[in-house]
Amino acid sequence: MKKLKLILLLTGIVSSQAFSQSVNNTVPATLSRSQKIVTNAPNAFVNAVSGTTYTSNQALPKNGGMPSVAVAYSDDFSLPNDIAGLEARGYLPYYRGTGPAGTTAAWFQGNVTNWGDFNGGTNEFVHSNFNSVTGANDIDNWLVLPALNIVSGDVISFYSRSFLNSTFPDSIRVMYSAVGDSVPEDLSWVELGRFKVNITGAWLLNSFIAPANGTTARFAIRYTVADGGPQGTNSDIIGIDQLDVFTPSAFDIQSMNVSGLNPQYTIIPLNQASPISLSGEVKNNGINATTGGTALFEIFDTLTSAVVFNETVNLPAINAGATAFLSTTNTFTPSSAAALRGRLTVSFPGDGNSSNDIITGSSTTFSDSIYARDDNQTSGSLGIGAGPADGIVGQNFEIANATTLTSVSFFMRDNFSPNPAGTPIYATIHAQTAGSAPNNTVLATTDSLIFLPGQIATGGEWFTLPIDGASLPLTPGLYFVGVHEVDSTLTLGTTTQLVTPQTVWVSWNTIPPPAVNGWASADDFNFFITYNLRMNFGTPTAINEIETNSTLIALYPSPASSEINIRLDETVKNAHIEIYNSVGSLVKTLTNVNEIVKVDVSGFAKGIYSVMVTANGKSFTQRFSVAK
Repeated sequence: MKKLKLILLLTGIVSSQAFSQSVNNTVPATLSRSQKIVTNAPNAFVNAVSGTTYTSNQALPKNGGMPSVAVAYSDDFSLPNDIAGLEARGYLPYYRGTGPAGTTAAWFQGNVTNWGDFNGGTNEFVHSNFNSVTGANDIDNWLVLPALNIVSGDVISFYSRSFLNSTFPDSIRVMYSAVGDSVPEDLSWVELGRFKVNITGAWLLNSFIAPANGTTARFAIRYTVADGGPQGTNSDIIGIDQLDVFTPSAFDIQSMNVSGLNPQYTIIPLNQASPISLSGEVKNNGINATTGGTALFEIFDTLTSAVVFNETVNLPAINAGATAFLSTTNTFTPSSAAALRGRLTVSFPGDGNSSNDIITGSSTTFSDSIYARDDNQTSGSLGIGAGPADGIVGQNFEIANATTLTSVSFFMRDNFSPNPAGTPIYATIHAQTAGSAPNNTVLATTDSLIFLPGQIATGGEWFTLPIDGASLPLTPGLYFVGVHEVDSTLTLGTTTQLVTPQTVWVSWNTIPPPAVNGWASADDFNFFITYNLRMNFGTPTAINEIETNSTLIALYPSPASSEINIRLDETVKNAHIEIYNSVGSLVKTLTNVNEIVKVDVSGFAKGIYSVMVTANGKSFTQRFSVAK
């Protein structure tokens, strides 16, 4: 009952819109019961034969980078993965849990609300979760592969994962029947190994060796958990992707897991760049031990393909099935703006499979001005929700070298109906100590932006707000940038592709425990995300900057009773002007305005009005009042 109480608490939070989330996908959301982080214990992986587990990189080839002399079977789960879709491909899904079946099927289509697939961040993978049974019953869901002609020594490999830092001991068993029996109760099934599902927030590769020949042999993946179900204590949710069955080569060296250029940031200002070293893993997938060979580490420009750094490392002796960790001794510090990637290429005489010799890491952009944790993709959005008087959502940035903050950019969504009217949004900057909540002292505030109905493009839009007054000098240290939503139902764009625990924070006036001094980590509410929220140390490009209280607009008289003059700066040409009342209704539209225009407001009701001027790809706002 302990976890059931937690579910009810979180349900109460969401239903009151105290911390609301919206996602941009068409797949129905599935429940997750991931709790507050209480441990970062690594996976316990046990393989009865010679399986291995290691962190994969999202840039691996689409076939998973696995070796093959002969591929018996391969499935990237790009086809429908409900029960009917799996059965159509020759799978035999079985429910063997105790008690009645639950509200979800034993196996069902992946959901990007939870995470993206191994090959490209979509929903093309398969799920199984705690709702497959009822109460606290045991889970035992079998996904039996099609019958295959298998030779002893053939390998089954697949990628699996659960939520980042999940505390539930979800586990998988891998089974094999050489005689091809498909009913789980048959005694011909043998267990090849079992392991606790990965909770690092990435897809991990699991591989197992068939111990016997079989002309109609079958492998099976079992999601099996005792005391599972919605009231149990051991189950949550798993994902399976990129499954391959193959015959290994006599010699096959595979490149794996070349390090990213930065583990936390996707865009780094050059004045914050630090020396980069590369590391990676090399696995011997063959059946013989190897001696000799080389590994070439490179950093290259993704636009020009020019190599800006390289170092060759000699491979050590590697036993069959073993993995070696390698790293460079030299470093590279970017000095010009570019999008860079790391690459690892192995070379071994007699290698029987060249398709897995090269692995490329994720891209990191080095910029003149922008500092970002997001991957420029938005898979969902998260905000405070209506009700709190001043809610704050945001994240950390580490400043390595003294610099000056000029503005803050963020991706805002308006997923609610009716659209909010006159909603003010602004950002604040705070100092923060590592391991602690943000300091409540505000170092600087941006201009406020009053969002009007329809102002945010469908699907969301980037906005930039300059620091109010002078730019903010920053000394080395940790800082928090938070976006304030005053009784708002707007949400900030989020991504799950690059998530760093304890970097995203939230605060509002009635925040419940586990908040400390009014702050809590988003991890505490089971939101393992990164915001589309950025610091700028110059003028960002390709961002919709809306200048509030702009000096390019003059409104007079204010208050007005019969007429208002809108004077534009001489640099503003052919402007489009919209006037909104205090509840966000559009009351007047003007087009092709230059210099000055007079507007009759004698029919306007008493109150505050907002003027939005758009010209030359930029927008400007000012406010005036009407008195009667």
